[in-house]
Amino acid sequence: MQIAPLAPNEEKRLALLHALDLLDTPPEPAFDLITKMVAGAIGAPIALVSLIDRHRQWFKSRVGLDVAETPREYAFCAHCILRDQILLVPDALQDERFFDNPLVAGPLGIRFYAGIPLRSQEGLALGSLCVLDTAPRQLTANQIDLLRYAAQLIDREIARREATLLVRRTSESSLQAGLDSEMRFRAVFEGAGVGIAVVAPDGRLVEGNQALGRIAGYPPDELQGLVLPDLLDPPDRDAYQRLRQELAAAQRPQYSLETRCITRCGTLVWINLTVAARQDHAGKLLYYIAIVENIDERKRAQAELQALQQTLEQQVEQRTRQLQHAHEQLQILTDNLPAMIASFDLELRFRFVNATYELALGKSTHELLGLTLAQVLGEAKAQEIVPYVAQARHTGKRVAFETSLDLPNGNRHYGAVTLIPDITGGRLVGFHSIVHDITEIHKRERQTELEARRDTLTNLPNRRAVQEFLPKAMAQVDEHGGMLDVLFLDLDGFKAVNDTLGHNHGDQLLKEVARRLVALLPQADLVARLSGDEFVVIVRDDGTHSRIDRLARQVVAGISAPVRLGEHQVQIQTSIGIAFYRSGSDMNPVDLLRNADMAMYEAKRAGKNQYRFSAEQT
Repeated sequence: MQIAPLAPNEEKRLALLHALDLLDTPPEPAFDLITKMVAGAIGAPIALVSLIDRHRQWFKSRVGLDVAETPREYAFCAHCILRDQILLVPDALQDERFFDNPLVAGPLGIRFYAGIPLRSQEGLALGSLCVLDTAPRQLTANQIDLLRYAAQLIDREIARREATLLVRRTSESSLQAGLDSEMRFRAVFEGAGVGIAVVAPDGRLVEGNQALGRIAGYPPDELQGLVLPDLLDPPDRDAYQRLRQELAAAQRPQYSLETRCITRCGTLVWINLTVAARQDHAGKLLYYIAIVENIDERKRAQAELQALQQTLEQQVEQRTRQLQHAHEQLQILTDNLPAMIASFDLELRFRFVNATYELALGKSTHELLGLTLAQVLGEAKAQEIVPYVAQARHTGKRVAFETSLDLPNGNRHYGAVTLIPDITGGRLVGFHSIVHDITEIHKRERQTELEARRDTLTNLPNRRAVQEFLPKAMAQVDEHGGMLDVLFLDLDGFKAVNDTLGHNHGDQLLKEVARRLVALLPQADLVARLSGDEFVVIVRDDGTHSRIDRLARQVVAGISAPVRLGEHQVQIQTSIGIAFYRSGSDMNPVDLLRNADMAMYEAKRAGKNQYRFSAEQT
């Protein structure tokens, strides 16, 4: 672990840090609001205002961290204050300065750091505004600008403390010194960049400087006699009076209040009012010194940061709703995206999982971290994914693929996976995985495929199904031997029924024929409707015609049985053509089906209601 060297102006820096009364003080909104907004806008779990003392770093404001201080030798910020600009550490484990730092290797597990030095008006670095994460990451240019802008707000707050310190030191010395000190005080009083007023015990202004006049909108000579509480926003006057009474009773040395000043023209300006009491040697109140800083710009900047954070939150919420709608999943919690997100090291050990991942696998983050993909999903699934990992490792580019996942609840889900290489400092350090649930899409696609091969009227396989099945069945015969029989059926008398009784009765008749064929031929490999009143039956045979003869006679007899259609009883017949395929035959599926069709026409010419074998094969 590399320990940061001391700054060249270390003693001067420490003297100012201690004089500003920042160390070991209670939380203050001026700092806490900035760290909260920075953490939210950047999406960092930890944000700090860190002050570097002689032997420690102490956190004036902290978000996402329980400890109030750490040893200085551990402090990333001790390195940061030696720089002119931002200190970025994308992955502390890969940085020789920090990889063995206890904040990195210990329970906190810090992996990412970004800090901006906080400086006094003289340029002394007192600490830093920083964000940290337990996972490696990068900041965008906009996020860096946001962090830099927030650090400037804190620099202004430090400058205000410096002005208060200067006035306090000067006023104290001027009360104790003679004419020369009074002249020095007068020079500071008139030349200060913050408003200063001498206030009588009854609250009336005895004197105010030019800066105060600019803030309140009054010429300096009109300030005298104004009542300080009357210049304050009415809702804050009670707080002012309470604090003034505590000050007069010596219950506190000074107080600060953020409020709004009513200017001469009636507008409101945000100010920070700091008031200190001056007493004689006997403890009698002589007057108050009021320091007024115009913080209107800071308040506007804070409002802009709040608006930015709100905008980011709205964008995240909107994106979440879009993903939820796309996958037909209604997720209420905005901190969960409808996707399984994980991060792995080069050995495919889990480094991070989101809540959706936990929910899908039925395991907590604590249970998953450190385990390999094979340990969690099984060796077979891991081996299925390895080629995609190798492709992402070789190309350095994202890889997309689809896979199935058997969940602990027994359901099988399908996911669209995007595998993204995690490249830091030009080196591959792991992978990120995003899995979108496409189970419903997969089901719809399978249903569409089934419907494309299914006759909607009879629910039998259709022509496309026959065209896909027949080559596979012929290949099975080539491999295992035997014979394949194809029966081509055309209904005799159907057109007359359809034309006489109407299409509804014709449809009922086709459904009944389909039902009878399935019942008559349970051993058939496929019973399908080609179109209109044409049907096809495919069945494997042992190589003799005796079995197919029997089946054909059964079909002819079964179809010719009367059919009840509402109030009507009808009777139709069928003509059947039979073609067959033996192992090694020089015939393709189109020829086989055509031979059966031609044999069917031979049966019709012979008088119908009978079957004929293909002349090409007899």
